[in-house]
Amino acid sequence: MLDPFVQGALTSTQAPDCDLLAGDVLESARSALRHFSSDDHAKRSVLLQQFMLWNSAAPRLPSGAAGGSDDAEPIAQAMGNNAYSSLRLDAMQQSWNKVEVREAKLETDPAPRLEDSSGFAMREAIAKLRLTSSPVQFWLAMMNELPRGATADQKESHLLFCKLDGSRHFQHCRPYLWS
Repeated sequence: MLDPFVQGALTSTQAPDCDLLAGDVLESARSALRHFSSDDHAKRSVLLQQFMLWNSAAPRLPSGAAGGSDDAEPIAQAMGNNAYSSLRLDAMQQSWNKVEVREAKLETDPAPRLEDSSGFAMREAIAKLRLTSSPVQFWLAMMNELPRGATADQKESHLLFCKLDGSRHFQHCRPYLWS
């Protein structure tokens, strides 16, 4: 939920939303933020508010693009909070580019892909996830992207959220992808 590279691997520039990143996953991310703020209710409130800003900055298709009103193929655009949106879209674009290169290589591969086999979708998702970069560098860069016109408290809240997300707390769940 907080890793733009994973979000990019599970989506595409033409479909930047993903069912896997909603519902239970969203609630699990909220629970993790509550856990890491332990009994500090002020910190918990700040983290959950920043999480809402993060979610509102998810790349979206331009309005009207889903209906096919544009002649050009619709692609994801940065939306929402200016401190999160453009860097997040750039990080997702890195994953989209890597997946595109992978797909191009697979098109020239003479081996059949067995798309009808059980587990194909899961194997494809894992292969795409293996292409992703570590989010630590993203969150370090994000710390420098303070919201324009933000108050001192808003800047402090932004930095707290970025420090937590870039910390080792959220890194424990990805190492198996690179093995």
